Amino acid sequence: EFVPVKAASIAHKPAELSFDEAAALPLVSLTAWESLAEYAGLRAGQTVLIHAGAGGLGSIAIPIARHLGAVVYTTTRQQNFDYVLYSFPRLFRGTDGKQALSPAIPDRDALLEFHRKWYGQDQLTTSVKNAFAAGE
Repeated sequence: EFVPVKAASIAHKPAELSFDEAAALPLVSLTAWESLAEYAGLRAGQTVLIHAGAGGLGSIAIPIARHLGAVVYTTTRQQNFDYVLYSFPRLFRGTDGKQALSPAIPDRDALLEFHRKWYGQDQLTTSVKNAFAAGE
């Protein structure tokens, strides 16, 4: 079957991706864009914390947030830190070009304390605790 589509709405499939992977990219990208740009109204100069920066959604949300001009922070598991650092080197650089962030928050309590200080809200802390309890 054939479906008419405007040429501006299509792109070549990258050779290194399977058809399934290529088909998923627009959905993940749309989710990231709608979440950051449309729902949250993220603007240049604002700061955003993106969880799971090495994951499917996080790895797309980071460059979209940077494109919007936001200051981006992310969380990742220790084993994914090198991937995130390599994929988004500018994310981890201060104005002097040196690494600006620690490679890992040492434990869950430290992460929860980071959230408390960052957001000043117990709601976020509760949601993070619930995620840990659920094994996410």
